[in-house]
Order: sequence, then structure tokens, then C-alpha cells
Amino acid sequence: MRIFISHTSKDENIAEYLCHKISSLSLGKIRCWFCNDRGPNGGYEIGDQWYRKIINELENCDCLIVLVTPNSHDKPWIYYESGYAFGLKKVIIPVLVGVRKENLNSTLKNFQGVQLTSQKELESLFTKLFSKADLSLDIDTFIERFTEMIKRFSEASFENDSKETNEFVEHLEEFRMELLQKLSSIVPTVEKKRKTTLKIPNVSINFILKKGKHNVERNFVIEIGPGISFQDVTNEIFFNLSDLIKPFTYLEEWIISNEDDDKHLVIREVASLIPSTSIFNAKDKYKITLLSKPYSALDSKNRIMKT
Repeated sequence: MRIFISHTSKDENIAEYLCHKISSLSLGKIRCWFCNDRGPNGGYEIGDQWYRKIINELENCDCLIVLVTPNSHDKPWIYYESGYAFGLKKVIIPVLVGVRKENLNSTLKNFQGVQLTSQKELESLFTKLFSKADLSLDIDTFIERFTEMIKRFSEASFENDSKETNEFVEHLEEFRMELLQKLSSIVPTVEKKRKTTLKIPNVSINFILKKGKHNVERNFVIEIGPGISFQDVTNEIFFNLSDLIKPFTYLEEWIISNEDDDKHLVIREVASLIPSTSIFNAKDKYKITLLSKPYSALDSKNRIMKT
């Protein structure tokens, strides 16, 4: 049995530890692969094309374990790998360290997750993995191993902020203040409204993929709300269309547009900064078009001129 562990590089120690435990307890009958494995038979080989290697490992695995931590929960790559594996009908298991199940991204909420700091759930994970590999597992024999693992996972620490993130936030704040100063010169000052605790409910958005070069038509709904960004929405769309499109191909293989006015959503570089509710309207329907050639900014000219 082969397992692919999807993770972020900051969690390579956790991925390595989990991989080692699965392999050792199964006496090598269950093999794990993760891209940051520095062992002689793990990770990338010298000269490997990393993207092709990842796709090859996903295609040949029996199960995808998605390591979700404070470091990785907002990283798009784990969702691309999950979507690709889902399109291949692989078993997908989110495993959580330092993240609560209710805080999972909507993409992974569809799958039964495992909290690695829970004795019961950790034992259940290994029992089911062993069962899929046609191996038996005596919990009592490995009780000390599980206790050790829970202690290790519970003591895991995570980076909250990096220097790069802080610098970006500082630049963003400078830009925001500059923009506010410019706006204040042309927009009358409005008295600030008192803050309220009113909770804005999530809304459901309809998406339609019409028949194109793949001769496939699909309809699905994505729930959006104040805490869900445009990037979250495109991740969810990829998850639904992962058998038709490749990761990181928005504007190259597909695009979103408003079905009524045909306005295209070309917001690639700031997608993670824009609240989804600023773009999508619950009263509208949105179509997805598979592109025959990469999108060009000039393609927006006619639509811009109409407004």
C-alpha cells in the first residue's frame, strides 16, 4: 500500500515522523511518500521535474493523507493535491495537528478527518490504514507507541508569522493609508458608524460548467461568506473540476465570468486578499469556460469599454 502525505515544507518534521511511524508499525508493508523526505528513497531524486514527480506519486498512491496544521491550512497547494487525488478517486484523509475540525476549509470538510492528538482517533487511523493494507493491528501491543506519538504531536509548535509576511502586511498597510488619503480629498468625510456584532450569514453561489472541448457539463454550489476569499473559491472550483483542469491554470485553461454580463474575473495576483462576498452575488449565476488559449489582459478590453 502506498500513501502520499500532502503537507507544507514548514511541517516536514511532522510529515517525516508520521511517515516513519506508519512504515515501522506496518514493518514496511505501508510505504509513505512526501516531497520533503530527505531519506535515500524518499522525496525527489536528483534531476526530477518536481511537478511531474508529484503527479506521478499521486497517480500511484492508494491513499492521500493531508496534513493540516496552522502552517498549512491556508496553503493552496494541499487543496490542489487533494483535488487531483479526488479526481482520481483516491481515499482522502485529512489529519489535523493544532487545527480544529470545524475550522477546516470547506474543501476538506467533506472528508472524515482525524485529530492526531486524540488517542481514539489516532488508533482509528492506524486500524483503518492497516485494514486497507490487509494487515492486522493489535492496539494493546502498540499502546506505548501511540502514547509517544500523541505526546510528540501535542508538543508540535508552529510559526505564526514570517518576516516575509510581516513585510508584506506593512507594505499593504502603507498602500491602504495612501489610498485613504487620496480618497479623503475627493469623498466627503462620513461619520464612522458604531461597530455591531451583527453576523453576516453565508450564501450559496451557483456555478455552471457548460459543454466545451471536454463535452462535459456540471453544476455545483459553493458556500461563501465574509471569511472566505476569492482564492478559497477558486480552490473549491478546482476541487470540483480536478479531472478536467491542472493546478495553477486559472486564466490559462479556465476562467470565471458572470453569466448575465459576461464580465470575467481576472484577479489572479490579489485573489487571497479579496473577500468572496465582494465579487459574487447570490442572485446571479456564474459560468465556467474552458479556454482554448491562455487568457490575455487584452481580452477584457471590450467588456471594460461597455461599462
